[in-house]
Amino acid sequence: MSYKIKEGVTIVEEDGELVVFDFTGEKFFGLDIVGSIIWGKLEENHNFDEISRYIGSLYNIPEEQVKKDVTSFVTSLIQKGLVIMK
Repeated sequence: MSYKIKEGVTIVEEDGELVVFDFTGEKFFGLDIVGSIIWGKLEENHNFDEISRYIGSLYNIPEEQVKKDVTSFVTSLIQKGLVIMK
C-alpha cells in the first residue's frame, strides 16, 4: 500500500517536537519520535512494507508487531484527514 500526504498539510518542528498542521481543517497534531519517522518516510513516498521494515530494523521489533503498529498509526492519520491512500 502507498500513501500520500494530503495537500494543505505541513509539518514543522517546535521545541524539538514535530507538529503536523492541517491548514484546510485548521487542526494540528503532535508526533512522537516513531510517528515522526513514519511521517518522514511517507513524505519520501515509501510504501507500507518499506516503512514497516525500516521501523522493525531500527527498533528490533518483530515484523507482526511493527505491521500492526504502523497500520494503526497510518489509519489514524487517514481518519484525521492528513493522509490519503494512493
